[in-house]
Amino acid sequence: MDLYGEEAFVCPNCSIHAQQVWHQVLFKRENFVDDLGYSKLHEYYKAEEGSGVFFQDGDYLRQTNTLAFCMCQSCKKPSLWYEHELVYPLKSIIEDPNPFMPTEVVALYDEARAVLNLSPRSSAALLRLALEILLPHLGAEKAKINTMIQQLVAERKVIGKLQQAMDGLRVIGNDAVHPGLIDSEGKDDREVSLTLFKVINFIVAETLESDQMIGELYSLLPERVRKGIEDRGNPPKNK
Repeated sequence: MDLYGEEAFVCPNCSIHAQQVWHQVLFKRENFVDDLGYSKLHEYYKAEEGSGVFFQDGDYLRQTNTLAFCMCQSCKKPSLWYEHELVYPLKSIIEDPNPFMPTEVVALYDEARAVLNLSPRSSAALLRLALEILLPHLGAEKAKINTMIQQLVAERKVIGKLQQAMDGLRVIGNDAVHPGLIDSEGKDDREVSLTLFKVINFIVAETLESDQMIGELYSLLPERVRKGIEDRGNPPKNK
């Protein structure tokens, strides 16, 4: 959803759906004569409330190549927009990493989040690397990323949508480095990269988070019940 110029949306600072007051920052040129009588050109950016340059739905705000900021009426903090894209704050528009994500993977996730608006392809490549670092935590032996996914699939640790998520992130991340493999069907690089953040969080939720949740549930069973489950299907021993 394009939020630029909207009167209300979820604030990237406080995460509350609140009214936003927009202000356009315009480039100005003024000629003046200094104290010595020399003609000078003064170039600067200016935002001046009440001067008629702020239009919620007017021509100025809807132009491309514009610099604008809006003030959240809930937290009273500004967000900065350039060419209709949010450039500050950067992190708040992307969900936080899953709490079960390993530390070294979180570091790559945060780096990808920081560069998203500057270089969506770099962001995608970093998330692909994050997946490569994550796979050994899921039980894969360190190898090429495709080989590690194949191992987890062969061991039935990864199936169905989880395999598709891993391979999708792997291939799109590779394409970010070597473009031309992916037909994005009209989606821009930033939109694709935003999806990849959700994908790697999904992978962590379906593996590390689920493993701990199931392990904690299983540990609640009485020992005799667990033993009976573990012995289920084993042929009885001959006395």
